[in-house]
Amino acid sequence: MINILLDVLNKENAWNNLTTIFHDRNTTSLMATVKVITYIFPCIPDKDTRWTYLFRSVVIIKEVEYLLMVFAYVPNKEKALEDLIKLGSQIGTEQKCGKEILSKVERFFNDLDKTQVYKILQKLILSEDTYVKMMAISTLALFFPHLPGKDSLNFMCNKEQAWDDLLALTSEKDEMLKRHAASVLGLAFPHVPNKSRAWKDLHKFTNDRHFNVRWGIANSIGSAFPYIPNKEQAWEDLVKLTTDNKNYVRVSAFHSMGRISVFKASESKSEEEYRKELENAIVFLIKPQRNSLIFHHPNFAFHFIVHSMQ
Repeated sequence: MINILLDVLNKENAWNNLTTIFHDRNTTSLMATVKVITYIFPCIPDKDTRWTYLFRSVVIIKEVEYLLMVFAYVPNKEKALEDLIKLGSQIGTEQKCGKEILSKVERFFNDLDKTQVYKILQKLILSEDTYVKMMAISTLALFFPHLPGKDSLNFMCNKEQAWDDLLALTSEKDEMLKRHAASVLGLAFPHVPNKSRAWKDLHKFTNDRHFNVRWGIANSIGSAFPYIPNKEQAWEDLVKLTTDNKNYVRVSAFHSMGRISVFKASESKSEEEYRKELENAIVFLIKPQRNSLIFHHPNFAFHFIVHSMQ
């Protein structure tokens, strides 16, 4: 490895030396090689091809951070993003991997080809792999602000079409996907051009026959509340959902009412109003804990309020 690093000025020769190790299934050797490639990646030629080698190795060693360290240097970031979305299901650390990937690559979204990324996400949403579909849904919600508006000449790649895509995903057969799609609508809502129409969509889902959709939409209303045109109706919908026959829906509704109360506190004009809304938030966040296994930590309400106000 030291000799390879010393030979880094002769990049092609150094790469040829390293590729021999890529075919070695020894995890220790492969890990060392991946570390070297990550270190010299900004200097080596043909980075898209090198990314492919690195990706294959990471699938084996299951260490996604090495890909994230070099993502900024990859010319074809759209294809690299597709690889990363697929990665979690291949290395078996879906939830942790997904959050880490999206938190790292989100800052590059504005630099990506919007149409190409949108086509990639539409393709991945049709995947048979549930995790890949969930990652594609999450990515679409985060990518939503970067899509063009309804006046775009590309009518197949704009915010209204993407919103319709997310709505359609609430009809997935998989219950987990239904809930996930309904939950991310709240992330996209602030950026929807026609909020009156979008609010009607959210309101309709509060009466959906599938409890996973109601569960997800209760969460979305809490996220979208500052941007919802009919806030009184939104609050009434949450109140209704606190009496749902499914515990998960009730807890999600109370959770959103707590978030909204924190938001109202931040918008208050007096100390008295501020204190009142924070007290309301604590009541809404603690109430479902008494009969729920979901939020059982005694300091949950305190930590939630502190986090919400940061």
